[in-house]
Parts: sequence; C-alpha cells; structure tokens
Amino acid sequence: MTHKDLNDKHYLKEELYERVKTDRAIFDFIQQGSLDGIWYWDLEDQENEWMSPRFWELLGWAPSEKKHNPSEWQDMINPDDLKLALENFEKHLEDSAHPYDQIVRYSHKDGHTVWVRCRGMAIRDDSGKPIRMLGAHNDITVQKQKESDLQNLLTEMNHRVKNNLAMISSLINIKGMMLENEECKSVLSEIQQHIDAISLLHANLYQNQGFSKINFKEYCNELLDNTFSNYIHGNVRVENNAAPYLLNTARTTTLGLIVNEVATNAMKHGFSSDTEAVFSVEFTKPGDNT
Repeated sequence: MTHKDLNDKHYLKEELYERVKTDRAIFDFIQQGSLDGIWYWDLEDQENEWMSPRFWELLGWAPSEKKHNPSEWQDMINPDDLKLALENFEKHLEDSAHPYDQIVRYSHKDGHTVWVRCRGMAIRDDSGKPIRMLGAHNDITVQKQKESDLQNLLTEMNHRVKNNLAMISSLINIKGMMLENEECKSVLSEIQQHIDAISLLHANLYQNQGFSKINFKEYCNELLDNTFSNYIHGNVRVENNAAPYLLNTARTTTLGLIVNEVATNAMKHGFSSDTEAVFSVEFTKPGDNT
C-alpha cells in the first residue's frame, strides 16, 4: 500500500467527510475560513448558479442585492478574462484533465479591481456527462499589488543602474580622449569595455524578467557584436559556438569579462590587417559530446 493510499483512506479524512454531510456548520466554517467564496452551477439549467455570500461581499455587494445567476458575475468580470474563463470552462467539460483554473479581474462596486483566482471541477453522471460545476474563489489582490510594487521597484533600479553605468562609461571615454599617453588610453579603453560588458549583462537580466538566469550563448552574441563592432582593421569572422546554458549572474559576469578580455587582446595583438582570421568561442560543460 502506497503513502497516497494511506492518506486517501485515513480515518480522520473519512470522519470529516461524514461530519460535513451531517453538520452544515462544518461546511460553512471550511468555506468561510479558507476561501473567498464558492459556487455551484447547474449545468443542466445554466441560468441557475449558486454563489456563496462571501463572493458578493468580496466585490462590495450585499448578497441580497445579487441573484443566483451567471450573468451577475459575468457583468463584473474583465471581458478578456471572461473569454478566457469560458474557454477553459468548455475545454474542461470536454476533457476533465484540462484544468479549470485561472486568475481573473473583477470590478468592485466602488470601481477598483479585485484579482481572483477561480478554480472549478465538473461533477459528472454515470455516463460521464457534466451535470454540475463546483468551484472556489481566492482573493489575490494583495499579492498582485505586491507584485506590481516589486516590478515598479525593479524598473526604477534598472533605470538607475543603466544610467549610472552609461555615465561612467562616458566619463572614461572623455578622459581617454584628453590623454596623450597611448598606454593610459589603452587601459581606460579596456576598463570601458568591461563596464559595457557588465551593462549588457544587466540589460539582459532585466529583459529576461527572471533576474537570476541568463542564456550564455545569447549574451555572448551581443557581447561579441559590441566588442567587434569597433574593429575596423582586417577581415575577422566571429563564431559563437557556446552552448545555450542558463547560468547565474555571478558566473555569467565572470565568463563575460573573460570573453571580453580575450576578444580585446585578440583585436590588439592577434590579427593583422592583411589576412583573414577567425575568432571562435567554445563553451561546453564536462560530459558534453560537443
């Protein structure tokens, strides 16, 4: 007997089911304490759908102001979300394996948006025909607001970091133009290229929206394009054979600086203006067959 079988047949689970059958107060406690409304829909007479009082209260209405009719909630849901919900509803009725589970937006009575996770399951007769739909609502408005606040913060941080890196790069460039010592100018140029490489990595992280993993091959493509865009002497073919691994920020930064350094040195000392050359990047993990 598996662990799942033991859980399914646990005596407390069976006892709770029996108590719910005989004591309506237990059912009310469960739905009021853990959910923000439940609903029960007659699929054989779809004009009848019971909505628990908590759902209407969530949207700012007194339960007595609303009828037990699908049109009541459909008039308050975002049109795009209604389309999604109805599409999932039809797919779930056709195939029980398709989940009826989506996040939708409702308009509160006072006008603000209420974010709700809506889940449901069809109850079928012996022939498999859907006859009822049971569902539950969870208010996730606070969670959505926190996500929005975090995204705004990350956007602001991105702008600040990007602007600061651009300013530093520009200052180094201006300083280099003022110097006559070629060795000093070369050092400043290398520093500027390193800063540009880090700036490119930051841009990739922000665009990726994950802020944790970067596709190294894609990053390498942009890095090499930027590095060789200023190389005007000779005919150099750039090949990026790096595997498209997702790497964390620290490792991507280190490898990116290495590639940038090697490419810079190759442009300085490895190519001549009268010959064709190839600059190739290879990156694999131990055990790869490539």
